[in-house]
Amino acid sequence: MKNKKENIYEKIAKKFKSLPKKTRDKYNELTKVGKKLVWLWGIILTIIVILIIVCANNNVNVESHTKVEKKFSEAALKYAEDKELYGSKDQKTLITMEELIDSKYLKKSDITDNTCSGYALFYNIEDNDKGIVDSYLKCKKYTTEGYKNQ
Repeated sequence: MKNKKENIYEKIAKKFKSLPKKTRDKYNELTKVGKKLVWLWGIILTIIVILIIVCANNNVNVESHTKVEKKFSEAALKYAEDKELYGSKDQKTLITMEELIDSKYLKKSDITDNTCSGYALFYNIEDNDKGIVDSYLKCKKYTTEGYKNQ
């Protein structure tokens, strides 16, 4: 273990020596507290960059699932219209994702990573001729708010 630490310190010393003389002199002028602050800020900035990358990646997943939700809702609405289904706000009609795939209203390839399951609740209200669909998805890394196992 001691040998590895010495090896790391040697690498750091070589890198330090490769810096321009002006930079080395300024670094050497810093107090111990100042040097610790430089390292601390470096670590903090690294953590911030990592968090930004992770959050950006998470937003991409949410967006792709939102697109699937939209396609699912559109397919369920078309299915309900074609089958002339009727539901009320108190008694909604359940349409499963499997139903839509089997009836060819939705393609399996439309579903993100083919691991999602879901259902839609269809109902009519007086002011809306088309009806309303509330869709719910459950995937590996995403679940629609309000999803309940059916």
